[in-house]
Amino acid sequence: MFLFLFIFTAVFAQPLQQPKNESCSMICVCEKDDMVWNRYGRSCGIFYTRCINETDCDIADAICYKHDKYVIQKSYEQSCSCNVEFINAINLARGPGWCDHDVKPYIMEDAAKAMHDDMCRLVLYSPIWLGGCPNSIIPKSCDFLRSHTHTPSWVLGMIVFIGISISAYIVGMAGYKTIQYMRLRRRSPILNSDIIYLNNP
Repeated sequence: MFLFLFIFTAVFAQPLQQPKNESCSMICVCEKDDMVWNRYGRSCGIFYTRCINETDCDIADAICYKHDKYVIQKSYEQSCSCNVEFINAINLARGPGWCDHDVKPYIMEDAAKAMHDDMCRLVLYSPIWLGGCPNSIIPKSCDFLRSHTHTPSWVLGMIVFIGISISAYIVGMAGYKTIQYMRLRRRSPILNSDIIYLNNP
């Protein structure tokens, strides 16, 4: 999904001053596998942004490129405002795009909706340091997710991680105490009196 594409694009995006022969895009693409968008235009996707001298493919692609630049300037830890601006802009992307031939439903609108929905998931469910936002500033167009009152997956992951860590600590401490007790028992004539008695009837 585009959710993960945006996370990795924003965190690991290369500087915008790349030469054309490196990891920047010079062609417009429409990559969709099993109903999931991988790349769109020249700037929407993981490790994917257009070269400096290239132009945007269409409105949605221009919004992605603006988001790339915004995130690089702000850093991803402070990218909440970038993501909110993206959601508001991509939600208004309508009409045919580079991949369309005036035949509805428009491909660009389908890609724009997928990007909008996944960015909504990011700002609603991710921690602030991964591009999440306070509920008070999340756009109204993301309200379709608010009715899903399930716990965010990252919260569940943290709970599981903490639970496993605590369990491992308890087991480790129990094993350590057992070993210490056995060592003490071997050295103590009081705790080991039954063994002394058996050896010296």
